[in-house]
Amino acid sequence: DFFGTEAQAKLIALAQEYIDLPVFPRLEQNYPNPFNSSTTIQYLIVESGLVELDIYDLTGQKIKTLINDHQEPGAHEIYWDGTDGQGLKVSTGIYLTTLRAPNFFKVRKMILMK
Repeated sequence: DFFGTEAQAKLIALAQEYIDLPVFPRLEQNYPNPFNSSTTIQYLIVESGLVELDIYDLTGQKIKTLINDHQEPGAHEIYWDGTDGQGLKVSTGIYLTTLRAPNFFKVRKMILMK
């Protein structure tokens, strides 16, 4: 911790003001939606820490973990190719994207159409 907590807070505030560092975390709607082979998921985090981005089906079963890693604040994106954790193509249907980040949790619906 080279700068100290107070200096880090000031640096983050300046970055938010001058280089558009996100002020609030967000999970954007995937695009395209509906999609037929792959889709892009974008999100913004404002605190460094553990980020988890998972795909679930409507029964609540986890289909795939796309991210489970420490990330720094900023804009991020990831692609989902419509496969499960074993690499098999999932069926047409509605899926849920969940994003867990420090002090943030959001769910978005996406539609896979083949």
